[in-house]
Amino acid sequence: MTTSPDPAVLLAYGADVGAATDLARAWDALVSWRVHRRAGLRVRASGPAAVGSRVDLFLGPRFARMGGTDEVTELIETDGLARLTYRTRPGHAERGEQTFELSTDGGRLRLDVSSRSATDHRLLMAFETAGRLGQQYMAMRYVGSMRRLLVRR
Repeated sequence: MTTSPDPAVLLAYGADVGAATDLARAWDALVSWRVHRRAGLRVRASGPAAVGSRVDLFLGPRFARMGGTDEVTELIETDGLARLTYRTRPGHAERGEQTFELSTDGGRLRLDVSSRSATDHRLLMAFETAGRLGQQYMAMRYVGSMRRLLVRR
């Protein structure tokens, strides 16, 4: 008996987003979902991210939107490091998890976005490469969103 290969795809993207002194502001922008909103997602959350809390994240117009409900599984905030992870809930266009990690080094602040997911959305399944490019594009939008939020004082 053979087993199917894991259909999940690992995506990782990160970049410098500002000064290390902005870590607290960047963390607040993540847990308040402002980074996601600024990246173009429709966000429905009852409040800031908390382990066990759920958030609805959607992209696109109502008639063709993709996304679903996610559940926060990890929040870590230590000296020079902050991490938010959430996983998809049943009914989401993807199955998997996404992590946002803020870290400081040499006076600079870095945001790394990583995800491991497989799609359940028929359109994304039919155009798998386009779907993966879309995920990469969103990771880049998260980083750009964070940069823009940190520039605004």
